[in-house]
Amino acid sequence: MKRVLIITIASNLVDRSETLRRFSDGLNIDSELFDYAMIQDIVFRIQSGELSVTYRGEEIAEHFSTIHLRNHDKYADYANALRIYCDAHDIHVINRADACLPYFGKLSQGVLLALNNVPTPDLTTAFGNQALLQQLDGMTWQYPIVIKHNEGIRGVDNYLVKDVDELKTALAQPKQGFVAQPFIPNSGELRVLTFGTVLDPLVFQKTAVKGTYLNNTSQGGEAELVAVADVPADILADAMKAASLMGREIAGVDVLLVLDGSHTILEVNSTPAIASGVYLTEKQDIYRHYFAAESWA
Repeated sequence: MKRVLIITIASNLVDRSETLRRFSDGLNIDSELFDYAMIQDIVFRIQSGELSVTYRGEEIAEHFSTIHLRNHDKYADYANALRIYCDAHDIHVINRADACLPYFGKLSQGVLLALNNVPTPDLTTAFGNQALLQQLDGMTWQYPIVIKHNEGIRGVDNYLVKDVDELKTALAQPKQGFVAQPFIPNSGELRVLTFGTVLDPLVFQKTAVKGTYLNNTSQGGEAELVAVADVPADILADAMKAASLMGREIAGVDVLLVLDGSHTILEVNSTPAIASGVYLTEKQDIYRHYFAAESWA
């Protein structure tokens, strides 16, 4: 018999686990229908495009038919990722509308892309840094690995860690909500700026300066315009599909160019730097044409 899982968050100020344990025990006087979890105890993993979400080491979809998310405004992107997972497994979410949030974090974007067969990097996360550290202790990934904040932008809170000591240092901070990914050797990444589906996107390649690993131009990366005709069709199709899945007409899709010739979608930026950064004149031109070209404009 599948059951109900109540999920909330524990913080340094208020640890709700004991309260929920007593509440759950009271509900289960005549059954074992209810269970509870802290969001820090839920582990998300994407591996070779396959998604797994577990609690106490077991797949949630195999044991629960309903999830009640509580206090999820404190872990909004993780709640959204859970909602996507639940929708894919016919799990009922209480107050589902409250968890239909924009895809602002790397986790919910990765979950959405993986479930729709769009290439996305392997990923492991648990909302708590120490919980994530425990998960990585049993992983077989080779160093270096990348530790980045789920909602980080412009390369901030992004660490290339080369051993377990650097890993512990990166996660020994009050800020919670980091994701871990294997470092993928690459020749840079494409920024595909989409402007609806009528106009061709604006594309440029970002490349890290020698001795660094971040391709972001905000972190010193170099940029070069790329003609749309020169972008492989599969890369362009995956970039456009990723933006469409997230309901973003104007978006900045970052596509990592893997050294083996493959590619993977890193993220879809809702507010890409179209009013600043590189190639401002080209951005202004296509932005102006976008509003002139669309039927509703």
